[in-house]
Amino acid sequence: MLGVRRVTVVVGRRGAVVMCLLAVLVPAGCGSVGEVPAGPVGPFPVRPVALDLSGVDLCATLTAEQKAARSIDRERAKVAQVGGKPSPGCLWRSESTGISWTVQIVEASAVTAWVPGESRLVIVDGYGAVREPDAAHNAAGTDPFCQLPVDVNDTQTVRVQVAGSGDQRDGSDPAAVDNVCVLASDFAGEVLDNLRR
Repeated sequence: MLGVRRVTVVVGRRGAVVMCLLAVLVPAGCGSVGEVPAGPVGPFPVRPVALDLSGVDLCATLTAEQKAARSIDRERAKVAQVGGKPSPGCLWRSESTGISWTVQIVEASAVTAWVPGESRLVIVDGYGAVREPDAAHNAAGTDPFCQLPVDVNDTQTVRVQVAGSGDQRDGSDPAAVDNVCVLASDFAGEVLDNLRR
């Protein structure tokens, strides 16, 4: 078993191929007994284990300690429409930091979010995720925003979103968006870890 709990890597198109090849060379044994890794789909590495999202309470995907660490004081279950299908989720917000955190289940493979030549591959706890093009969600006068669809099984995606406070920096500032994407990657890692328990 590897000693690293969570590794986040952002690479371009060529790097995605290298990461996929490296993921194939990683020794087996990353999951518990009986877990069978799922094969790679599109640009993603082999999953540590395919996650079954049936009946998941998304508002329980952060622990009380993780909520306290983020100064979260508001929580709301929600259902949005994504691709014409219901997408259950949970939204948390910290009034003191002005940051909001969302996790959703999207009833489609994460590969549908991949835009060749524009998307970047991010690895979160061994799972492939798509960092969508920043211009798709960010503009001058908006809060910095980052969305990471994570490849967790063949037919569903765990999508995390983090929006920064308007009193931080502008959504057109690449550094501000990068900072929010680091928060999104860490958030996704905690959600995935809790989903595997």
